[in-house]
Amino acid sequence: MLHLPSPRKWQEDAIKSWESNMSGIAKVVTGGGKTVFAGMCINKFISTGHEKVVIIVPTTALRDQWYSIMCNSWKLSIEHIATDRYEAINNDWKFLVLVVNTARELVSQVDTENTLLIVDECHRVASPVNRKALSGNWIASLGLSATPERQYDDYFRTVLIPNLGPIIVDYDYNQAYKDDVISPFILTNHLVEFTEVEAEKYRKFTISISREVGILKSQGLVTSEKLERLLMMRASVSKNAERRLPVAVSLIQSVLPRKTILFHESISHIEAISMVLKDFGIDCRTYHSRMSKKRARESLSLFVNNSIDVLLTCRALDEGFDLPDIEVGIVASMTKSPRQRIQRLGRILRKVDGKIAEIKTIHTIHEEEMLRTEASRLDSTTSIRWFG
Repeated sequence: MLHLPSPRKWQEDAIKSWESNMSGIAKVVTGGGKTVFAGMCINKFISTGHEKVVIIVPTTALRDQWYSIMCNSWKLSIEHIATDRYEAINNDWKFLVLVVNTARELVSQVDTENTLLIVDECHRVASPVNRKALSGNWIASLGLSATPERQYDDYFRTVLIPNLGPIIVDYDYNQAYKDDVISPFILTNHLVEFTEVEAEKYRKFTISISREVGILKSQGLVTSEKLERLLMMRASVSKNAERRLPVAVSLIQSVLPRKTILFHESISHIEAISMVLKDFGIDCRTYHSRMSKKRARESLSLFVNNSIDVLLTCRALDEGFDLPDIEVGIVASMTKSPRQRIQRLGRILRKVDGKIAEIKTIHTIHEEEMLRTEASRLDSTTSIRWFG
């Protein structure tokens, strides 16, 4: 049996729902205790006489995090854990932790009828290619995600629920805050204006979008590749507004030496912010998908070990990154995806005694409605201030 901390109230309630059919999806805010809940489900499963567990994750970073938890927190023997293709085939494993790309190929070799399937960040495994990893008649299953519902398709209903089960618990930021599960936090939203050139680009895209919508309506259609492309191009104008950069630099200067992570949608922009900060004598690092593995690991290691106070990242750390002592999160640019927003907030709000987290969001007027909606949901939970 796994070594686990005392369960929280939501976990006690949810385990009763899960064990009735040994299936279901836990929709739990980042930092709310999803991994511990998975451990509780594993213990229930083992108590029925079974001992094989397959855990599927979307990234190698998350796979390594699971491995660390299993060895260091759950006190499992490394001899019982497999994490790659060779170990899966050749070792007598009890716990198999695989990135979904590998799981798609190996799942046919698993005795699913005697195995518990756990899918972390399960919304990532519903696509036509990735869902191959779910194949089989699993005797038990568990999905984990802060945001299991998918925004642009019906795969949550047609793929995730049939394979993993229905949502058995919905634990959001308001509940987590009331239960003292996440750190107290302050939200500040900072408005930036377009340049004249950006405003004109945005206006022209809006006109083109309006025309395309009219044509589609006349044809009885809702969307088209052209409309999707125009929407993305217009959104890019806002996400990459150049006045975000000086505001981001100013905000970082204002919060130092508190441990700070900045999110942006553009790799070139975080590299530009990095150069400006270094000109001011601020030691920082970037972390993104175009870096070599060696350089990326070095950046993350320096941040984790408190050798630097600032890490600038572009999407790469939206999921599967756990560092509770981050005090400030600056969202310099964002999509309109609720999933991305929840994941990024979760990176900052993990509980540490005495910590009051702060999330600073830089936005244009076209993103304000989304932030106002968020503010209305969180009004009883936190202090929210608007600038600009």
